[in-house]
Amino acid sequence: MAEGRRVQAPDVNRINEVVRKGTPSELRRDLYFYLMEGSWFRVVASLGFLYLLANVVFAALYSLEPGCITNARTDSFADAFFFSVQTMSTIGYGHLSPATPYGNLIVTLQAGLCLILVALATGLMFAKASRPRASVMFSESIVLTTRYGKPTLMFRVGNARGNEIVDANLLVSVLCDEMTPEGDHMRRLYDLKLERSRQPFFRMTWSVMHTIDEESCLHGVDWSDEEQSFISIVAILTGHDGTYGQTVFARHIYTPPNLRIGHRFVNVISQLPDGRMMIDYERFHDTTPEARA
Repeated sequence: MAEGRRVQAPDVNRINEVVRKGTPSELRRDLYFYLMEGSWFRVVASLGFLYLLANVVFAALYSLEPGCITNARTDSFADAFFFSVQTMSTIGYGHLSPATPYGNLIVTLQAGLCLILVALATGLMFAKASRPRASVMFSESIVLTTRYGKPTLMFRVGNARGNEIVDANLLVSVLCDEMTPEGDHMRRLYDLKLERSRQPFFRMTWSVMHTIDEESCLHGVDWSDEEQSFISIVAILTGHDGTYGQTVFARHIYTPPNLRIGHRFVNVISQLPDGRMMIDYERFHDTTPEARA
């Protein structure tokens, strides 16, 4: 910025991969956050590893006193391990059982720990499985077209699942580079005024439009110069999902390479002979040059 060059925009695909230097360790991540934000494979693998580790530890404790398990072979780590599995899973086949006060003490400790671990694992699995995910699609491009003689920014949103999203609200902000009179470089967000920012019942598609008039923060922008237009446009949609009974959200970020000047979106809604409406999502992202007068 000091040399008149614009700071490079962040990679949209790596927007969550921010390097945080000097953050206190207790505020970074905890195990619950790590598992909730991860994939199902991460959760299953982590719980499986903890399950095996706990049984190995308790098998080692049982092995410290040979003969503390009835019918177990002397110095058999395998018998101690499988007895630990049966104790932790409360199976109780009846063949193996604690035989000494030491064995009963370890079983007591393991049973108490098992209650805690099962409760935590159940809560984690339920929280992850019940967390709603919005099936909202954003168009790959944002177009700059003309409507009623005024330049208009426009993109498209669709409900791919087709379920009920009630009271959907859309917030669109533009991130721009600014230089203060004092020479400080800032990145500022400006909210864009939309023709419609709320849909009481969002089930099909939604054409989101912002008219660039004298009151718009984008008025006077040279759209042919990507370096001077904007850094990114952020769209965030929230609504109440009728299927989950919870609030869902979706976001999308547009950068200057996503802008298509002088284009408009093709129509994707048609009516079938039986009266039903059809949305052609195969052409959801397609645009066409607007007709010139």
